[in-house]
Amino acid sequence: MAIVAILLMCLGFLGCFVNKIPGPLLAFIGLLLAKFAADLPISWGIIALCAVLVVASMVVNAKYVPQLAAKLYPYGKGGKWGTFIGSLIGLIIALKASAVVGIIFMLALPYGFAWLFEYMTDKDSKEAGKRAASAFTVYLASTVIKLVVVYLCFNFTINNMSDNILG
Repeated sequence: MAIVAILLMCLGFLGCFVNKIPGPLLAFIGLLLAKFAADLPISWGIIALCAVLVVASMVVNAKYVPQLAAKLYPYGKGGKWGTFIGSLIGLIIALKASAVVGIIFMLALPYGFAWLFEYMTDKDSKEAGKRAASAFTVYLASTVIKLVVVYLCFNFTINNMSDNILG
């Protein structure tokens, strides 16, 4: 069961970059699976902390990050779909390329696709650039928030696994 917990957490990391996958929630489920199915000595305090962080990240991503976008510059479905498709393609390239190239593509493609999709709907390059920048800012803020939460869940689990294995 520890392997399934790790796989859920890896899927949680993927969900940080692909907004359609609930990354922090999957990482938390992996943490719970490690606690109960793999019988790791993860404290209730850590579980409570991770639960609060997961809920907080979901609320922030659902409520406050979109408000940030509205204050920056409103964007449409083109920006949302552009960042989604760009992040998916960037992630695939990042898995095949070196770390530096992967990071560049993970940052450039969501913005590039957001600009392209916004340009296809509006036909104004300057307007598409503003909308794409807003969509990309939301994508980046959401990604960073989710990465922090997933990393903490993953780190707590791995530390308890290594303590349990190494004695």
